[in-house]
Amino acid sequence: MFIVFLQLKGISQNFDTLVIQGFEFHGLRKTKEWFVRRELRFNEGDKILQDEVIQCMELITSDLRKTNLFLKIEIYPVYLFEETGGVRFKVVVQENWYIYPSVLFEIADPDFNVWWNEHHRSLKRVNYGFGLNHVNFTGVRDQFKIKLQAGYLRKLQFLYNRPALFPKSKIGLFSAFYYSEHKEIPIQITNNKPVYKKLGDTKIYLNKEAVIGLNFKQNKFWNYAVEVHYFNNKINRQLATEFPNYFLNENYLQIYNLGIVTATYFDMDHILRPTRGLQLNWTIKKAGLIFGDDLNYLNFNQTIKACKKIFKNCYLQTNISGELALVRKQKPLNIYKGLDYNDTGISGYEFYEIDGLDFIYNHNEFRYFVGAYTTDFFKRLLRINSFLIKTDLDLSFQFNSAYINDPFYFQFNSLTNKILFSLGPGLNFTINEVFQFNINYSVNHLKEDGIYFHTRKAF
Repeated sequence: MFIVFLQLKGISQNFDTLVIQGFEFHGLRKTKEWFVRRELRFNEGDKILQDEVIQCMELITSDLRKTNLFLKIEIYPVYLFEETGGVRFKVVVQENWYIYPSVLFEIADPDFNVWWNEHHRSLKRVNYGFGLNHVNFTGVRDQFKIKLQAGYLRKLQFLYNRPALFPKSKIGLFSAFYYSEHKEIPIQITNNKPVYKKLGDTKIYLNKEAVIGLNFKQNKFWNYAVEVHYFNNKINRQLATEFPNYFLNENYLQIYNLGIVTATYFDMDHILRPTRGLQLNWTIKKAGLIFGDDLNYLNFNQTIKACKKIFKNCYLQTNISGELALVRKQKPLNIYKGLDYNDTGISGYEFYEIDGLDFIYNHNEFRYFVGAYTTDFFKRLLRINSFLIKTDLDLSFQFNSAYINDPFYFQFNSLTNKILFSLGPGLNFTINEVFQFNINYSVNHLKEDGIYFHTRKAF
């Protein structure tokens, strides 16, 4: 930064405005240069004030960081003394890991704490298999994912998402297919706890889902998506009769189409641990697109996320999310969901399932960056530079609140239709800015406390 200041001081007498005369990229091996340029908010020919150069460099870094494609990002200004003042930015990057093969051995329960305490660490509730996740398949941040799983839950997953079809394209496409076989399911929720049901070793629930969608990138910040999902679900006939609300009306088949339209404004520098920025998201979900669909509902969801630097290494992050059912009809229990613990989970209530027709959720987190540690272990072992492992450690303190409205099943669940809140400190470990492992100590409104473990992914 000191060198940049001296250079600016030297040209200040001649030029008040600088013209961006291009970008020079170094370190791109897999990633296409045209895709990286597509993500930058600045274009060749844009004009900036000379005292905005450092701010411009910070914003370029922010734009590159939010792609999750790079471990290291360094920006250098190169000043050009011609008839008009100009600056070219030299961008040096270290690419992140792109291929994540995995041998699966994971718990089947949605939360580690539930498996450890309530199911007594049973290995019968473990899934195993293998998977492959490539997050930069052809160099345009296109994700290819396949997963084969056995054990407690048999599952097949396939996904491909390409955000840009070709250079200068604003259109992207994605598709996915999911298939799962269940021998045990949470057939109902009582006292905000799932009640599991099984019939020996019989497959009692089958789920098939196919997805196709289209992305449209209007500009550097606004993105739109349209998705169509086809669902084909089947439950054991005996259970459909015994638990008529699972599909409603004792149905054992559930076939419907779901349309999702999303508008997103994204100006944050990262998904998992942002240091600045704002994200806005609006989503409309409509089930029952064609005549004969078994379900018909319409939901509206809005999310606001923001992050601001308070002082050196300390950041305040807040998230407000809400969902409103515009069709006020009873939903079957298998899709009657409230908070999603991947993004809107209120810490301190991990042992409960709190579902409803509508909800509002607020998450506030003070985060202090302790430091980063980078190792080249894989470089020594495999002699591949891009296999660096970078770990960021953050201290955090959270305050969460939520309200879930349940007009249909509230008589069996005491945590709906009231204000929930929790607070407590935590530790966040982020690996290569792609995987995050959280350890939180939380106390909820029931004065229940505990240490909870969570994981999150950028992709």
